[in-house]
Amino acid sequence: MINSAMTAINMSCPICSGVIDEVYGEMIDDRYGYPGKFSIYHCADCQHMTLHPKLTEGEIGEIYSKYYPRKSFSGKSIRAHVDSELGPYSPFKRWINGTNNQGQFKAHESEFVLDIGVGSCESLLYLKERGVKAYGVEADVNVKAIADYFDLKVYIETLTKFKERGIKFDLIILNQVIEHFINPFELVQNLSELLNSDGRILISCPNVNSLFRAIFSRTWINWHVPYHQHHFSRSSLERLFSNFEFKINSSKTITPNLWLNLQIKNAYKYIQGGDSRHLWNHQATQNSARKASLVWRIIRKMSEIASQFVIIILCRLIDFMGLGDSLYVELRKR
Repeated sequence: MINSAMTAINMSCPICSGVIDEVYGEMIDDRYGYPGKFSIYHCADCQHMTLHPKLTEGEIGEIYSKYYPRKSFSGKSIRAHVDSELGPYSPFKRWINGTNNQGQFKAHESEFVLDIGVGSCESLLYLKERGVKAYGVEADVNVKAIADYFDLKVYIETLTKFKERGIKFDLIILNQVIEHFINPFELVQNLSELLNSDGRILISCPNVNSLFRAIFSRTWINWHVPYHQHHFSRSSLERLFSNFEFKINSSKTITPNLWLNLQIKNAYKYIQGGDSRHLWNHQATQNSARKASLVWRIIRKMSEIASQFVIIILCRLIDFMGLGDSLYVELRKR
């Protein structure tokens, strides 16, 4: 486990080398119970935020395998979700739900795709069902069983090692994954070498300049300590990629409605470090709901329906203002 004793240190921004200051100390893993305490540092120049102390490459794979819930994923539920994404009205549903912030939905059938950090493999399965040729790279060994179940090409290894295979891609997707990398410059160097000259990169990641981050402060769900090593603004993403001759073609914010639901539930409860929460355990949440009385379940369902209308309107409005919780960016070589 990381030695997480916090002391005053001199650090510079990992993106622009500007001066950074500690804004939050004693931050903990409030989802899956990884023990330890961390700090968040902020750069006034590019608005980037970064975690200290950093995980090592060896610790990344270890904590994902031990603490992340992917070992309990069901192939049946993954298949059902992907099938629902292939329906005729799914693009509209994704817009309503704020789930259209994922790169696989913008892939063209003619493109050769690399998905980095495939997670539950839903994105790769979606691409496969659309006839798009795609590979995946993942750090968590638990994902191999899911990939094998659906016969997907997923390599459980670092991106640097995968690059040695000498394969080039037309589209590289990073769905909520760039923030997990320890060294963002090494990542973009690898992306540059993996991408065809006329290729593109689609990135979605938490927006550290979102309105929700400002409101919920240290209880913002996207701190996600210690798994999120970096917290990007549009400015820090632009600066990072410009070092490798990339430019942002388009950018916007898209906030999943689920994120705001979880944010509200997360904000009013505090948890001790080293403990996990039922909020992030789907099975535990279902079991709790079944134990409630019929009258209470009806009341809760009606209130949930009413609140969803408010959340939909709120999320879409804040996204229109560019202050949503998730950045969605397309980049190309200059």
